[in-house]
Amino acid sequence: MPELTVLIVDDGPQNRKLLSSLVRMEKHRVLEAVNGTEALKIIDSETIDLIFLDLMMPEESGFGVLDGMDARGLLPLLPVIVVTSHDLRTLRLEALRRGVADYLTKPIDRLELTARMRNILDLHKTQREQAHKVMLERSPLGDALNLLSEGVVQLDAQGLVVYANEAADVGIGHPLHDAISDADRATLDEALEAAAQSDEPVPLTVTRSDGRTSLTAHLRRIAHDQVICILGSIP
Repeated sequence: MPELTVLIVDDGPQNRKLLSSLVRMEKHRVLEAVNGTEALKIIDSETIDLIFLDLMMPEESGFGVLDGMDARGLLPLLPVIVVTSHDLRTLRLEALRRGVADYLTKPIDRLELTARMRNILDLHKTQREQAHKVMLERSPLGDALNLLSEGVVQLDAQGLVVYANEAADVGIGHPLHDAISDADRATLDEALEAAAQSDEPVPLTVTRSDGRTSLTAHLRRIAHDQVICILGSIP
């Protein structure tokens, strides 16, 4: 999984340190807040993929953060894992009612927390891609893209195809590498990496896996999590 951004909201420095170390072991970026007020400021200024949230904090509690997220229309779109020392059934039910993805109690089981984090991030990513695909396919833009003679392919950061118009002739859910000749796959990897780090389009010329047709394309980053769009022209 590519690097994502995880926000840890907890007033306890040792708790933040432990959670940060577990998140960094998964190769993700970490942001920290010591209370709910700081957390909401970060949420407003950063693109967050997952939040670890303590409930009882000074200035603004975890439930205050959930209220703020709900007012911003972020629940349950932005997954939240509550990590708290309070195991009261009423608190658990209230947090789940408000749309949190999971509720864990301290002390933290490192293996369990890591597994739940992976599962929630994977599920969130899949749901987001499916929603985007359905929205695009059902929109006038999707109809217009299918009228083009050029292939339009959208990739996630791992090189998996999440959208393709009819002219692209590639399988959705499969790596773009599958449609490219073995000799050109390293070239594709280099272009994907360059596009992920630039706001400018990156040109690319490769041969399809059938060896008979060439693909001239421009790759461009279109989102923070390195989702990349390829505009391909097949002579």
